[in-house]
Amino acid sequence: MNNPPAFQFYAAEYLADEAVALMSLEEEGAYVRLLAFCWREGSIPFDEELLSRLCKGASLEVVRAVKARFRPCLENASRLTHPRLEAERRKQAAWRQKSSEGGKKAQEGRRASAPLEAVEPLRFKEPAKGGSTLQSSSSSSTTSPRLSGAKPGGGSGGKRDLESEAEEIFEAYPRKARKPAALKAIRRQLASHSPEFLLECTRRYAIARVGQDSNFTPHPATWFSQQRFNDEPSTWSKRGGAGVAGGATDFEEF
Repeated sequence: MNNPPAFQFYAAEYLADEAVALMSLEEEGAYVRLLAFCWREGSIPFDEELLSRLCKGASLEVVRAVKARFRPCLENASRLTHPRLEAERRKQAAWRQKSSEGGKKAQEGRRASAPLEAVEPLRFKEPAKGGSTLQSSSSSSTTSPRLSGAKPGGGSGGKRDLESEAEEIFEAYPRKARKPAALKAIRRQLASHSPEFLLECTRRYAIARVGQDSNFTPHPATWFSQQRFNDEPSTWSKRGGAGVAGGATDFEEF
């Protein structure tokens, strides 16, 4: 299963959850471990012996206490899922779909507004003795750009400049660190995302981080490698994470 590498973890809501607060440290450690497995695999085994092995040999008593926080999988009775993780999965899928559609529209707009390439026409002229009847309107030694495959103006000006696009996106990121690794990560994402989409997400993230503790802003290489631009924008700042109205009730299923 191709799952995103991370899910949003609201620390304040997690700690305020009564069921979590009543767990022993051993039970809580097993719980967090099973949450991680459930997110990565999409579900965890129903079998308690297998759950114990996933939790590094935790006792069956601990496993049963933690297992109660999960729900049977509708598609497979031998597996368990977690309601909160499924909700997070749906949120991320909806955001990725919305972002993808926005990126496609931006790319289509870019193509529509691009100027048409000038092509020098070929013309017929009165044949000279021993000469050809087909000749370019310019000097006979000059090849038409369309026929030679070259772009007007020469060089690679018509090609997409990944380096400058990656530089522009890096400059928009709110934390300047490990630039070579960051540029490499950005170039990798440009292979499957439009530069307009990445730049817009980066600028919006930078705005969301204004006034926030920079120590909690990830290095750009990490942010782009983990595709955090696909996260819900409301999670990019403290205002959209811990401390929102609702408190523990929003985290009830964790």
